[in-house]
Amino acid sequence: MAMLAVKIKSSLTVDQTNIAAVLDVMVKLFRNKGEYESVEALYREMLGIYEKQREAEHPSTATILYGLASYRRWQGAFEEAEKLYLRALKIRESMFGSEHISIAITLHSLAEILRELGRDDEAEAFYLRALTIREKVLGVEHISTGATLDELAMLKEDQCKYDESMVFYQRALSIYEKILGSEHTDIAISLNRLARVYEAQSKYEEAEILRLRELAIREKGLGKEHQDTAATLYALAKLYQAQNNYERAASYYQRALAIQEKEPGMEHPDTIKTISDYAALLRAMGRASEAAGLEARIKLT
Repeated sequence: MAMLAVKIKSSLTVDQTNIAAVLDVMVKLFRNKGEYESVEALYREMLGIYEKQREAEHPSTATILYGLASYRRWQGAFEEAEKLYLRALKIRESMFGSEHISIAITLHSLAEILRELGRDDEAEAFYLRALTIREKVLGVEHISTGATLDELAMLKEDQCKYDESMVFYQRALSIYEKILGSEHTDIAISLNRLARVYEAQSKYEEAEILRLRELAIREKGLGKEHQDTAATLYALAKLYQAQNNYERAASYYQRALAIQEKEPGMEHPDTIKTISDYAALLRAMGRASEAAGLEARIKLT
């Protein structure tokens, strides 16, 4: 592994700009072969080489640190990943200044780690810094700007700060619609998130409009029997049930279940959840025998 790291470094151009691409190829190669220990070993060998040659503050050192941090994050080693990201951030700030796009990327990743560690206030500060840079450097309607807005929206949603969450989600949705078009399947994801916030506030009419649009996009773009389509049908069933519109809720449960029975199948947790919730609804409608029949199907699988 040490010889491989030396060969990689010696193959790079003078300005080291292709280190990220070379490492990316090697990491994918090791991952595809299931050699996960080799991935980490390669990063650490490369890092050691640069640090020994007094290149600890080199941009490529930051690239290696960032890559290693991302890998350790993937492994669930969040505290170590945070330290590695911070080292990469310090180098990049010293080399490029505080408003370079690489700073925004690193800040965004740091914020995600802090979310994993339950430090939401710190995460929000990093997201906001990343957002400011992306808006200034890439523009207020860039897709990466939308990604940071989405993360801020989810953070606020988790904090039950729904008004703030909606503002961020709506801004992100507006960006995606302009870039991707109003019927792209990714738009359905944004609609799903925004509807979720309305539902949390019992704003069912607003949520219904978004859910129905989400359904139309998924049926058209993914197909009427896709799992994401089933998920939207299930969400609509829950929405109508919350409004005591039981007949309509039952029809959406039926449609969702018809998809899930085929794929992913009766033993999948999503299918079992749909059956359980549908059976509870049937009981509330006075259709206990039908509910028992549904539940028996779970027990038989």
